Amino acid sequence: MDAFLLRALARIFSLSGVLLIFAASQIFWFRRMGELFERWIPRRSHRWWLGGGLFAGYATLFVTNIYFRRTFGETPYLSLRHIFITASFTVWAIGSGLGFLLVVALKVPIFLAEVFRRIAARLGSRSAADWVSPQGVLSPDRRAFLHRSVYAAGTLPFFGVLYGFLYERLHFETTGVKIPLSSLPGEFHGFRIAQLSDIHIGGFMTERQICQVVEQVNALKPDLVALTGDYVTWDASTQKEVVAALSGLQAPYGVVGCLGNHETWSGVEDSITKLFADDGVRILRKQNRLLQVGGERLNVIGVDYQRERSGHLKGVEKLIASDTTNILLSHNPNSFRRAAELGIA
Repeated sequence: MDAFLLRALARIFSLSGVLLIFAASQIFWFRRMGELFERWIPRRSHRWWLGGGLFAGYATLFVTNIYFRRTFGETPYLSLRHIFITASFTVWAIGSGLGFLLVVALKVPIFLAEVFRRIAARLGSRSAADWVSPQGVLSPDRRAFLHRSVYAAGTLPFFGVLYGFLYERLHFETTGVKIPLSSLPGEFHGFRIAQLSDIHIGGFMTERQICQVVEQVNALKPDLVALTGDYVTWDASTQKEVVAALSGLQAPYGVVGCLGNHETWSGVEDSITKLFADDGVRILRKQNRLLQVGGERLNVIGVDYQRERSGHLKGVEKLIASDTTNILLSHNPNSFRRAAELGIA
């Protein structure tokens, strides 16, 4: 069986697993809501009307999410569609899936304890009688409390995802990393590179927000700016806006970059490379750029998204400069081990 078929089968099984978990999570939470309706709404007809209305709203959100994304694509600004359709369904979908997995994980020890109790009871163990008693560890009241607590814990991911949308999505932080390289030329000691990656312009990372990040980067006064892919998500029509937003980046040694998987999937590899070039940003596609300070050089290499799991970096060998330090820009880490073998620092 060749590698391509194995990768295809792996993707099929992965996708099937995700869909299975999603379907199971939806059934689980609908059943929990049904139990709450039975407890709080005495009239059956009212429960049916409320449940039917909620399900109709859910189905509408599900369908409109698919319809809008396929029909209208993405926008580089936050619209009402993003807030009331995309965001609301995304919070529900991710929160319900993670909440379901959390409930399953928390219920495993409860299930094992119940199995142990039943086995002990069948064997006539005295300790089993203590467990079953009203004061026992697994008494009916305590089991009911544990189940309610687990269900309550399962709602926490909803609040986590909502917090991410409302706050963390816009709370940008700068992370500084010092990288000692023994082969680094003396003139480049303290050389500062600012890296931006996975921008994914759209309704939740708008052109305006990207411009704010650009201001933050410029305030750091880096020597070089490195962009490492995924400027767009799925919609090719947003490439002009993301390039325009990033065109404000400034550094003495310029801005260089590479492409990510979403540039490949959206078919903008060539077009976005040209748009960047028109704004003075060089996207390195199995290419290199030599930076010179005084009489010493630093070699920056860039590659497209590495599809192969091994990240073989075919053709990069000829771009490596043997007399200085080499740095590789690669969107995904598949290539790191091979890069090290080639002597890239």
